[in-house]
Amino acid sequence: MRGLPVVLGNLLLLMPGAGWLLSAGADLLLKPAAEALGNGWGGPVWIDAREVRGFRVFCRFPADRIAPLLGDLEGLSRDIAAYLGLETFPRAVDVYLFADASEYGEYINRAFPEVPYRRALYVQRGDRAMVAAYLSPELAVDLRHECTHALLHAALPMVPLWLDEGLAEYFEVEPLERSGRSRYLAAIRWRCRFGYVPSLERLEGLRSMASMTESDYRNAWSWVHFMLHGPPVARDVLVDYLATIRQGGIPGSLRERLAARIPDLHSAYKRHFSDWER
Repeated sequence: MRGLPVVLGNLLLLMPGAGWLLSAGADLLLKPAAEALGNGWGGPVWIDAREVRGFRVFCRFPADRIAPLLGDLEGLSRDIAAYLGLETFPRAVDVYLFADASEYGEYINRAFPEVPYRRALYVQRGDRAMVAAYLSPELAVDLRHECTHALLHAALPMVPLWLDEGLAEYFEVEPLERSGRSRYLAAIRWRCRFGYVPSLERLEGLRSMASMTESDYRNAWSWVHFMLHGPPVARDVLVDYLATIRQGGIPGSLRERLAARIPDLHSAYKRHFSDWER
């Protein structure tokens, strides 16, 4: 679990923990990227900047220090597009990386005084999206998670809460380990042995992050795993569902779409995890 969205007018905040209203200081991190790099608006001096597919990355340190992570972000954009049928992202996500927790915390406190300290932050205002974080041992996981949210919301007008979090939980894992090394996999497989199938109806009924439990995050991840690695038709259903959203249609229930295409959906879910060995 990483983020909690709060909508204030046309402002969306995703952050770990409780949701908070944003001050006008949010504009400090949402200025045009070129202006930010030049420090013409009183913000931090960005030492380096790189552009990778889907992202513009601004650093308070030489970007070569995170060269593998930059490749990771480019791969994340490519994978989300390929897995979910989102061929292009119309707007780049600005990623602001600070050198340490101290300068990150100081700046976030200025821009978002109501927000308690967290390692990473995702903000969307209108059609501008931003992720902020700092160099830490958890940076790769934090960025993959928050940038998944950012890419999804850059490509789609909305994403159902449970699916938004399930996809972020899935894509936060290192690419080569996503399908078989999630912290959730063992627990899901164990429950399947006893015939347990998490309720998609419950997940679709969730309306606020505050109501989501750790089990909900795990179960949301499991249904994403099923759709991406289970019967091919399950991924087709997911791709069609997201395409409907992207085109401005009313997608309805993903659960109902899956059940219509996959006879005995619960048995298919149990078989998927019982047979999974990767």
